[in-house]
Formats: sequence, C-alpha cells, structure tokens
Amino acid sequence: MAVENITLNLIPTGDTPSIHAAQYDVDRTFTVTLKEGADDFTPTGYDIELQVRKVDNNIVTAIPTLTSGNVVTFNTTEQMTACSGTNLAELQLSKDDQTIATLHFYLVVQRDVLSGGLTSQSEIYDLEEQIAAIVPEVIGDEYYTAEQVDEKIAEIPTFDPTNYYTKSQVYTKTETNGFLAQKANTSSLATVATSGSYNDLLNKPTIPDVSNYYTKSETYNQTEVNNLLSAKADTSSLSTVATTGDYNDLLNKPTIPAAQVQSDWSQSDNTKVDYIKNKPTIPTNAELLPIESGSSTNTKAYIDSRSLGDLSNVVLTSPQATQMLQFANVGGQLKLVNTSRNAIRHTTVSGTTDSTGDILCSDLPLANYQILSAYKNRNVAGQSAVAYCILGANNNTHPYIHCINSNNTNLASTAVTIEVYYVEI
Repeated sequence: MAVENITLNLIPTGDTPSIHAAQYDVDRTFTVTLKEGADDFTPTGYDIELQVRKVDNNIVTAIPTLTSGNVVTFNTTEQMTACSGTNLAELQLSKDDQTIATLHFYLVVQRDVLSGGLTSQSEIYDLEEQIAAIVPEVIGDEYYTAEQVDEKIAEIPTFDPTNYYTKSQVYTKTETNGFLAQKANTSSLATVATSGSYNDLLNKPTIPDVSNYYTKSETYNQTEVNNLLSAKADTSSLSTVATTGDYNDLLNKPTIPAAQVQSDWSQSDNTKVDYIKNKPTIPTNAELLPIESGSSTNTKAYIDSRSLGDLSNVVLTSPQATQMLQFANVGGQLKLVNTSRNAIRHTTVSGTTDSTGDILCSDLPLANYQILSAYKNRNVAGQSAVAYCILGANNNTHPYIHCINSNNTNLASTAVTIEVYYVEI
C-alpha cells in the first residue's frame, strides 16, 4: 500500500495539507516531513504528539511509530478514522514540558460503504435507475397490493459489496490519466529501449584505438619528467674523466712520491727519505750504573749515571747488596734513598720430592724469608711439565714447595729443579 506524505513547516506558510484515509482504516501509514523554512528540521531531543479532533469533537492522540532524520511516521487507529469527513489534526513539538511548535493538517476520512449510508456515486446511480423503472407501476393509474410491492421489490437485484472496489482501492480517471502521462508508448521507444544493445544505438561515438596510447601508470607526466631531469647533470657539463674513467684525464693530479724505502738508523741527512726523525739518545754501558737486585748476576737493573752525576743527589751514597733504592722528594729535590724493603733474591732448589710431592727450601729459614714465586727450570733436561704451589713451613723450620703434574696429581718421589724468588723479611 502506498504511503502518503505531507510536509509541515515550522514557519507558517498559509497552506494546510491533507492526509486521506478510509473510515475505520487501521495501521494505515503516513509520514510527515518537517521543515524550518527551506531547511530540514530534525526533531532530536523533542517530544512529538499527534492530536486529532474528529468532527464529533472527540479527540484522539497518537505518538509516532518511527522518527528518521526530519521524517516522522504515524499509523492510523480505528478511533482516529471513526468519523468520516474532514478532521483537524495538530502535531505538537515540545521540549522540557514546553510546547515549541504546533503544526496543523487535515485528516480527510472517506465514509465506509457499510457504515450505514450510500455514498458511492456508482451505487446511487444503479438505485435511481431501479426506482425509475418501478415508479410508473407503483404510482400510476393502478395500485399494487403490499404483496405485489414486495414482489416487485424482491425482483430488485441484491447489492453484493464483494463485487465492488472501495474508492481507496481504485484510482480515478484523473489519477490514472496522470499516471499514464508519465509513461511512454512502446511504439514511440527506440529499438535500444527494449534490446539494450549498443549496436542498436543511433549516432554511436567513434571510439579511438587505445592500443596507440599509454596508461598513466605506464608513463610519466611532464611535471614528473622535469623533476627527474632536475636531479640529473647534463652530459655537456661533465668533465672528460666522467665518461673515460682515465686517471690521465683528471685535473689537478697529486704529486706522488717515489717508491717507499726502509728507514736507516745511521742516516744523518734529514733530506733523505730513509732519515729517522726524533731518534732517542741511547746511553752506552759506561754511562749506566748497575743496581744489584739479587744474588744472581742475571738479575741486575741499571740507571743512567748521567742523571746522578757524582751521586750528590743520592741520599744513601754507599748502598749495600741487600738494600733497595727508590726516588723520593727530599728537601724539594728528587733523590734516591734507601727503602725499608730488601731486594728480591733468587736461588735454585734441586732434589727429589717426598711421597706427598713436597720439597724443602733448606737454604731459607722460615723466620727470615718469604718465597714470592717458584717455577720449573726449563734448562734442566728431562724435566717433566710441573706446576708448583707454595704451602709454607715444613717442621716449622724451612718453607717447602708442593709439586703437582699437569693432571693435578701429586708429583711424588720425582727429581726436580726449581727456580725460587724470595725476599728477606
């Protein structure tokens, strides 16, 4: 069933539209489009109520079944269409219990043919013909008895409403002609209207052969090409070496010196390539003074006697073999002085370890000496790889060394030669 729509404007225009319905129509849908001047009005946040004052002055109220944007939808009720005729309808918009706007339209209810009266034009026309046919017999020179009248009336065909459409179910000729005016006669349509074929078109355009064109994804436009070219150099502005790659085409070539030669310590000519700059001055043995650091002649250290002069800057002018010297600040001058420590000494321990891998350092009393390190004498033929661990005193008289092999096993009853470094304490 078609849905009737009217437009109501919050700014009065003087026009009052109408909604049409049949008497006793129930759930007939109609819509109201809301405007405010030329603009759509969306009633978000507003309460909407419809009041219909029927021609018998009874009032029916209803609320919308749907609101979408600026369109409000209503369905008719039986009471709303109970009275035929033109009923006044009022749409109220309120917010916060205050009426904001009242919009009016007419609800035109067409009388139902079964509601107690004959309002169909075609039905009235048939009845008049029948009355005209029997009037001469009833009102003429002769009178009919009641039975005859009943017989005549019985001969009148019975009206069966099921054989008729109501006005709400049909279109008038004016409405039908209006619909037809919006349609085209099939005889006036072009062939393509029914075939849908491009070949049936007249004045078809000439379509170019696109095989001679590139798509935009296959090429660059002028701006893109110019941007790419701007990042490149013109070949005319390039140097010759850019295309030849030849060293001889370079400008401002560097001067490359002759092949390198080995440095010569004896070279005294500083213009020669083998000359050594900033050579240190190395003193001769005659310029060195030995400092005894132990009893072995292989453990001497030396200082430059030129820095000592006649030993006037040495506090201890006659050092002993068992003493050590160190530099110290004496009266604001750096001098060599005796220290409280003794020099590091060396000795060799040779012999056979006992059953537990120990060997005594019998030359060193426990109370006067401290062993610093001990290691295998590599010059002793047949000496196996040995590790040593200094353990302290044996019989509280002499220090001893515990010997183990590479497998961390005691080296028992084995001939060994051990180099020992110690200090006197």
